[in-house]
Order: sequence, then structure tokens, then C-alpha cells
Amino acid sequence: MGLESIARCLASQQRLQWGALLADLTVAARLVADTIISMSQAKLNDRTRALALKRASEHHEAGRHGEAVAQYDSLIQNGFASPEIYAVRAVCKQSWGDQYGAIADCNTALDQQPRDVFALYTRALSRRILGDYDLAIRDLGAVLAEDHRYGDALYVRAIIYADMRQWEQAVSDWTTLLAMFPGDWRALHFRAMAYRDSGRLEEALTDYTAAIEGHPHLINLYARRSEIYRLLGQHELAEKDADHSRPVVPKTIGEPDICSKERFLSLLRNRSLNSTLSAATENNPRPVARRDSHQ
Repeated sequence: MGLESIARCLASQQRLQWGALLADLTVAARLVADTIISMSQAKLNDRTRALALKRASEHHEAGRHGEAVAQYDSLIQNGFASPEIYAVRAVCKQSWGDQYGAIADCNTALDQQPRDVFALYTRALSRRILGDYDLAIRDLGAVLAEDHRYGDALYVRAIIYADMRQWEQAVSDWTTLLAMFPGDWRALHFRAMAYRDSGRLEEALTDYTAAIEGHPHLINLYARRSEIYRLLGQHELAEKDADHSRPVVPKTIGEPDICSKERFLSLLRNRSLNSTLSAATENNPRPVARRDSHQ
């Protein structure tokens, strides 16, 4: 081989080496650029997510449940499809009156986290509203199997038992709650109602008296005890309690509408939502592949 041919061969090899090196550098540069862009988008998405969560919470608290749902829809469509997001959207749908949509969201959350007590609890509330008492009780039983001190689940299950006129089971759950939270006036009030409706008037009177001793400012309790006194034929004591409870102005009581189960369930639902929403904000999950919530 002549010197000219050798020179051409070396030049060709050098071009190939430089070409390969250039290709490697190009790939590396693209990877770096993609990483920078990804990091930038993640920060932007986190900020967008936090803002959407804040807006959704504000909408829900103001009773604009449809707008809250729309905010969660946007989050899910953009990849923030954590179980917590589905669970809190379920609560908004529940408040909006879309019980089947709420149950579908709970199902999606439970597909990802089968032991999620908040999703189980929320689904139980919607099932109660739909009259599916047995399924609701099953969900609440699953909640209590995970956390036997989940007081809200005991509250709701006791109310469902009362709706079903299963007084013994209702009284049992209220009694369990009172062992956990002695002197809880709500549990005393609702257990007294179960006692009254099952004809156990003396025990109802004992519970109302205990509730009044612990919370003498709750004048609606005097009205409830007055009713028990009348049923027992103790009219003088009944009139005394009735006088003490006039006028009944709910806004002057520690909790409004204490005799309303639905009002109380609403308070429980909002308390659980705020707790789960805080957890969703703190956990700050990254976007994941989108999943359809209506499975």
C-alpha cells in the first residue's frame, strides 16, 4: 500500500472516531437537556398542584362542590392521580349529590390502596345515603379492622344500625365509643335516642343527665330530657327542663342542630376531608400515568 493510500485510511478512521465521539456528546447533551426540562416541569407542576388543591378546598368549604370536582379533574388529567386525590374528589362528589361518582372514585383509590381507611369510610357514607346499609356496614367493619379506634366509623355505623332499627347493635357501638371517649355528649345523646326508641327510657334519662352534667350550656339537651321525663310521667321535671330550654337558639349552642343525624354526619365528613387533604398536600406525589376514575 502506498503512502497516499495509508494517509487516506488513517484520515478515514479518524473521521469515524470523531463522528462517534460527536454522536455520544450529542446524546449526552440531549439527556442533560431532558433532565433540566423535566426538573423544571416538576417544579411547575408542584406549584400548579398546590394551587389547584387550595382552590378545590376553598370551593368545597364554600359549598361550590362542582367547582371543587373540576379542580380535582384537572389534577387527575395532568397526572396527579394518587389515591388521596381520588378520595378527596369522592368527598366533593358526595357533597354534590353524586353518590355513584363518589363510590367510583373510592373504588379507584382502593384499587391502589386496598386498606385505605378514608376511602372505605367515604364509600360507606355514600352507600348509606343510597340505602345500601349492609354494604356500608361492611366497609365500616373493614375500617375498624384496620383501626379499631377510628371513632368516626363507629359513629356512622351506630347511626346506620339506628336507621335499621337494630337498637342493640347501635347501643353497642355508642357504648364502645363512650369507653374510648368518656363523656362525649354526642355519643350520649345518640345512645339515649336509641334507648328511647327501644323503650329503655330509664337508660335514656341516665344518658341525657350525664350529657347535661358535662355540657350544661347545650340547652337542646334539656329539651330532649324533658321529652323522656314526659314519657316517664314525671311532668314537673319535664316542665322544668322545658322551661330551661326556651328559647332554643341553635347558634348559641356549642354545636348547631345537635338532634340532627344528617348535620352530624356532615361535620364528620368535612373533618375527615380536611385531614386527608392535608395528607395529600404533605405527601406531594409526583405525576403518574392517568387512570380513568369511572371503572
